[in-house]
Amino acid sequence: GVLEADMTSMIPKARKMGFIFFANFYSIVLQLVHNLMGKSENTIKFIGKAMDETSAEWIKKMPGSMVFLAFRSYAFVTFGEFEKGAEDALERGHAYNEKMIGMQYGMEP
Repeated sequence: GVLEADMTSMIPKARKMGFIFFANFYSIVLQLVHNLMGKSENTIKFIGKAMDETSAEWIKKMPGSMVFLAFRSYAFVTFGEFEKGAEDALERGHAYNEKMIGMQYGMEP
């Protein structure tokens, strides 16, 4: 689809311009698009053409990324994996409140 083509072309451009956070963000979105389209083997794992959440390179780029965790939560709900979503939420605890809310006000995570 159009979104898939746009995201695929934007990732290398963002990296080239030095917008690494946005390139990683686009990779998360693109992998979710692939999952929604049935183009990946596992609907709730972000492993495929756009990214591999288990790779050492990815873990180094986005450790504990709230953006990634939010999209993963969306995947759990969308694909009906409610128990896994609940386990994931319990594991994260108050990470969102402690990290993201403070960042909106310029506080260090």
